[in-house]
Amino acid sequence: MGRPPIGKKAMTAAERQRRRRKRLAREAAKQAREAKADERRARSPYVTLPRPMFFAGLGPIEAPDPVPVVTKEERADELARQIAEYLAEAPELTIEDVKAAITRRFG
Repeated sequence: MGRPPIGKKAMTAAERQRRRRKRLAREAAKQAREAKADERRARSPYVTLPRPMFFAGLGPIEAPDPVPVVTKEERADELARQIAEYLAEAPELTIEDVKAAITRRFG
């Protein structure tokens, strides 16, 4: 016979299955959104700390390792290093050519 219904009337098997599929679709969509957000955060140069993970209000499961903060000067130095490396590979280019290209590009 089974247990009595919780609500006013028993749920049919089709309704139970429909609700389950709807819940599973909702959970899958949430996981996809979170994965996309994590990927976007990973590509961002402005992220300083990973998102903390909490479990049932008991606090962080794992202590996040801080991502080193890169200053504007360090980023500019890296860009200059890359330009110097490329200029060494292409001796026909000069720093004046690069300056002119930057001026054309960024006005």
